[in-house]
Amino acid sequence: MEMEAVQKEKISLESQLAALKKQINDLTLELDSHKTKVASVKKDHDEVQSELSMARKKIKECDSQIGSIIKEQQRIQQKISEANLERKRMENEVKRMEMDQKRLFFEDYDFESCDPHKAREDFEKLQAEQSGLEKRVNKKVMAMFEKAEDEYNDLISKKNIIENESKIKMVIEELDEKKRRHLKSLGLKLT
Repeated sequence: MEMEAVQKEKISLESQLAALKKQINDLTLELDSHKTKVASVKKDHDEVQSELSMARKKIKECDSQIGSIIKEQQRIQQKISEANLERKRMENEVKRMEMDQKRLFFEDYDFESCDPHKAREDFEKLQAEQSGLEKRVNKKVMAMFEKAEDEYNDLISKKNIIENESKIKMVIEELDEKKRRHLKSLGLKLT
């Protein structure tokens, strides 16, 4: 009778041992699966982190370029203002000369007080200077201004693209949160 009880207990213990071995194998497989998932999530996280740092670097570069373009635009605006002031000054000078000419047109010309050849040379010189400034300053400054404005618009467009790419940050945060939850659930399952 004692032998039967021992035999039954042995069979029961062997059965329990087999069940425990199976449970250990199942848990080991589950642990390996979770380790693989954690490695995959970590790899994804690292890739997204790398993309985020590249996007941040691009944003810094674009901000720097935008700052340079804004400074260049301000400098060009200053040149345009100066050129406009110079043009207005010269226009006023021409108007004054025209008024003097009209005023003196009906009077007898005083050849002794003014040398007509010198006055003509001065007038032609001023006209040439005015037309030269109008052609040179306006065209060059406007071309520079348009180029700077195009570059500025291009950089603003690039900045908008990079800001859209910064949505990657939100994806990274979501992945981090999923990873934390997953790791917590793994920790709870293992304990």
